[in-house]
Amino acid sequence: MEGAGFLHAVRAHSIQGIVIRGISDLLENKESADKFGSQPLAANNAAAFAFQMITQLIQTKESMVQNINDLAYKNQMVDKLSSLYERGPEENNIWKRAGGSVSILTNDDNRNSQWYNAIDVLSKGGGGNITLQSLIDGVKKDFPDFNDQF
Repeated sequence: MEGAGFLHAVRAHSIQGIVIRGISDLLENKESADKFGSQPLAANNAAAFAFQMITQLIQTKESMVQNINDLAYKNQMVDKLSSLYERGPEENNIWKRAGGSVSILTNDDNRNSQWYNAIDVLSKGGGGNITLQSLIDGVKKDFPDFNDQF
């Protein structure tokens, strides 16, 4: 039942979540199964699954950084950032807070172009100490419900 409550909150806030359970109960002979360690075995299996899933998620995050060179990904990212920061990368000092150098930003373009140029510089490794992850972390501080899946 705890899992249902958790998933209700996940759904209400449009965030990602999962419930992992170790099931050890049998239809018959529950007591003898418990004596032979079915509960610790089920808990260990659930934990192993959770750690494997976390490993996969970490690898997905790492591959996300590689996607910044993909034109479709870059365009989606620019669209999302432009909608969140309508005045460009300097709004709320997001670029600077993420470690970026504002001196590389262009102010004469429209806001969408400013974001595109900034992300282009970021994808080439320039722009100060900013990384894709530091930018995403900064956006999440400003917008806690931000989903970084572009």
